[in-house]
Amino acid sequence: MGTVPVNGYPAGREISMNRIPPNSVPDRPRSLSRCVQATIGLGSILVIFLAVGWAAEDSRSPAERVGASASLAEGGQPSGRSSYDLALYEAEVRRMRGGESYYVAAAAELPARGYPTKSVFNWRQPLPMALIAALPRPDHARVLLGILGAIILLLGYGAVRSTPELSPAAWAWVVLTALSLLPGIMPKLYYSSELWAGNLILLSLLLASTGRTLPAVFAGTAALFFREPALPYCLAAAAAAWMLGRRREFAAWSAGLFVWGAFFAWHAAQVTAHTPPDAAACRGWLCGGGIDFVLSTAQMHFILVLLPRWAAVVYFALAAVGFVGCKSELGRRAAAAFAAYVAFFAVVGQPFNQYWGQLWAPLLCLGVTRSLALGLRFGGGMLPIARRFPPFSRRLSGAKGSA
Repeated sequence: MGTVPVNGYPAGREISMNRIPPNSVPDRPRSLSRCVQATIGLGSILVIFLAVGWAAEDSRSPAERVGASASLAEGGQPSGRSSYDLALYEAEVRRMRGGESYYVAAAAELPARGYPTKSVFNWRQPLPMALIAALPRPDHARVLLGILGAIILLLGYGAVRSTPELSPAAWAWVVLTALSLLPGIMPKLYYSSELWAGNLILLSLLLASTGRTLPAVFAGTAALFFREPALPYCLAAAAAAWMLGRRREFAAWSAGLFVWGAFFAWHAAQVTAHTPPDAAACRGWLCGGGIDFVLSTAQMHFILVLLPRWAAVVYFALAAVGFVGCKSELGRRAAAAFAAYVAFFAVVGQPFNQYWGQLWAPLLCLGVTRSLALGLRFGGGMLPIARRFPPFSRRLSGAKGSA
């Protein structure tokens, strides 16, 4: 067999077709898909068996459900606590604007409001409070979150429309994602570091899927500086980069994780220096909430938080099914992050940490969008088949005649 010129080689350079064994180049996206989709498939089966029982436990009245969900959406603690998280952050920002450092302000406000201070994880990282305190007015943070949300919607709509497996339901993605980002422009909710991290995670995912590696790593690492539970996304993104054979991207994620690790070590040292010897301890976060806690975090959407549990079950099931079998860059990366958070929330988190769901609420919108797109394609494919049946064809001809 002869030789053929190959694109990308200098003029005159050729390679033999006989020297290229079939399937010699490994399909890295397919290997990533197999690992991720196996995890998601098992999780979907688990949801089918356990979700009905979880939804049936919702015996609260609508008023109680709305009140409890609203307090948790604001980062609140159960009603037995003396105060809520947002009030704590607002008090810390007020002290910081008065000249105190974050750690001095937190050391004063945490025990005064009944929070245990012995664990470093009871202290938020200083970036969210420092950012809000540096603004001319704290509520200007709503403007920043609004701008960030607008960038996400504009960038994401283009990415979704250019992705064939998502494009039929691009309009649904815009609606679902806009509603998931809407709390960011509501009063007081801009104090929630989970909202900031959730916005940045979605932005990082969209940037990475469109080939903007360094901005994607910067946004993902910034989410980690806002909130520690952004770590599953960063690890999933680094793993995806490695399995896709993108060593430079993997190196960038590794560098970002190293920088954050060094910062968190400094943060822990500052917490230790400001923690009194008799500080109160708290229950750990390795609670193993399983599917119950996973589904409760999935409920942290602007609409789902006001609905019964069965609505969150349906929504989560649609997201899980939508992430199975993704072939696009955007879909595979989102599926990897989805699988990471399912595993994380199944093990880590106390029952009142439901508001952690704000971290991955925007990610779930992509899975639901793909399920809707699959449904639209299925319906469109069934229409020509249905037209072959005599009853359906007679109805169509009658409708045309009457028109």
